[in-house]
Amino acid sequence: MSFLAPSRSVRRNLSLVITLTSAVTLLVACGIFVAFDLITFRSRLASDLVTLSALVGKNCAAALAFDDSTSATETLKALATMPHIERAELSRADGRLLPEYARRQSGASLRQALPSREGQRFVGTHLVVGHAIALDGERIGALVITSDLRELNE
Repeated sequence: MSFLAPSRSVRRNLSLVITLTSAVTLLVACGIFVAFDLITFRSRLASDLVTLSALVGKNCAAALAFDDSTSATETLKALATMPHIERAELSRADGRLLPEYARRQSGASLRQALPSREGQRFVGTHLVVGHAIALDGERIGALVITSDLRELNE
């Protein structure tokens, strides 16, 4: 027996084809909406982390300029209020690593994902954002923040 059975009326076959076409169109539209939402959410997440890295970088500029590890550590500890931030690493312009913030269960550093220590990159299940820190127009260091992507699943 065929899907569009000749024993059925033309009207019934036409209704069936229209219903199936509408259902497929609706499913495709829903898939497009989900994909669009996922893409825009990842973009917003990256934008938020870039803004956060710029803010924390500004707050760490004096600590870098005066090589004040205590102040830098306190500034980075403020990131503990954000549950998706796994690691933040502060380094001087010469590459020497200063204090870092790491959540207890966080894994290894992903700063090598950003060789220039600037920009953003999705690495596996993480988003890594680097921000150059400048004082009076001179680059004095960089901040690399690593966030997990669990927020996408919430």
